[in-house]
Amino acid sequence: MIKATQLITICQDVSDEKWSASQGQAKGLVDVGGATADDKDIARIMDIVDKSNGDPKKMMMYVTNMAKSITSKDKAQRRAAAAMDLLPPEIANDAASTFLAKW
Repeated sequence: MIKATQLITICQDVSDEKWSASQGQAKGLVDVGGATADDKDIARIMDIVDKSNGDPKKMMMYVTNMAKSITSKDKAQRRAAAAMDLLPPEIANDAASTFLAKW
């Protein structure tokens, strides 16, 4: 499994692309509401993946907790974009919706 710090290092070396932790392949940035994820957003989502040990229920618990503390629409959109790109497909949409729920 790729750790968040390794992912950030890889992302810094690859312009306009980021790495999928689950597949180890580059893919394009997801745009949510005109916002794309930056390095910090990618790191935060990767922290969720690391902490949850791949358990989708735990991932959603961490997403919900993180979403509650976000106070900016732009940050919520960036985190939603990172979630869409990095989380497993079965929870990516729910996670993105959770980040955007209060906006």
